[in-house]
Amino acid sequence: MPYHTSSSISACFTHKLATHPSFSIVFMGDSKLRILFYSFLQRTDNVFHYNLKTEHSNDTETLAQHLNRYVSLHEDIDATTEVLPGLQVTFWFRIFAEVTMSDMELLREVQQLRRWATGLDKPPDLLVLGYTAWMMKLVTVYHQYNVLSYLIEMHELVVPLLEQVG
Repeated sequence: MPYHTSSSISACFTHKLATHPSFSIVFMGDSKLRILFYSFLQRTDNVFHYNLKTEHSNDTETLAQHLNRYVSLHEDIDATTEVLPGLQVTFWFRIFAEVTMSDMELLREVQQLRRWATGLDKPPDLLVLGYTAWMMKLVTVYHQYNVLSYLIEMHELVVPLLEQVG
């Protein structure tokens, strides 16, 4: 079955949630990942009717309400649905950039990957990760590092963690 329509995605999640109490999807990254997160929600909102909550608000709102107001672009967002209560779709704004290359280990996004990789936190069922747009801007404009060297070092740090997460 192709998974490009909201009905096929709904069938997949419904099948998964019939045998598991929850199904979590985490989009972690910069602006490009936020666009993917919103695109995914828009593609499936006609079935799931999401309720969104941002990290700086206790209120929930529909996807349409959320998109029709000014939103902080650099905050985390949780989307849940009453249609499938065990489904959670999350966006974490993370840029994977540090002032010095030696401090990459200290990034909260890397620390989260490490917690998933070592079993300290339960990893999401599906992780969509990206880290190039903001990282490249910060590295070249503000820190004047060699972007390719920085990207290779980031890959060397992140890829083994992703392999452990699974």
